[in-house]
Amino acid sequence: MDSAVKVMLRNGEEAPCMGPGVEMLLEAIENDGSVAVASQSLGISYSKCWKMIRNAEAGFKRKLVERSSGGRNGGHALLTEDGKRILSAFKAMEKDIKQYARRALESYFDFLEG
Repeated sequence: MDSAVKVMLRNGEEAPCMGPGVEMLLEAIENDGSVAVASQSLGISYSKCWKMIRNAEAGFKRKLVERSSGGRNGGHALLTEDGKRILSAFKAMEKDIKQYARRALESYFDFLEG
């Protein structure tokens, strides 16, 4: 048996301010330097990506993505220092929670082995 844990953070909002989707989006923005490119690579609409970013920023009460408008060379987006710190902290916490869940599963359901 394998454990599957989905970690999400909410701050009183309907939508999560951080979870697997927001995590992947922030990673893609960091790698691609663009919300538009990130949305294409993740198969998520551009408008949905911005909604996810706004929900995350509202939940954390911090600006996570620094944007510059398009123009001759197009726009770009980068994670702010807060965005980088929050993404890093979430990934570390998620890893710890998943490790705990795996150990708990093995402990509580050890009678299923064999």
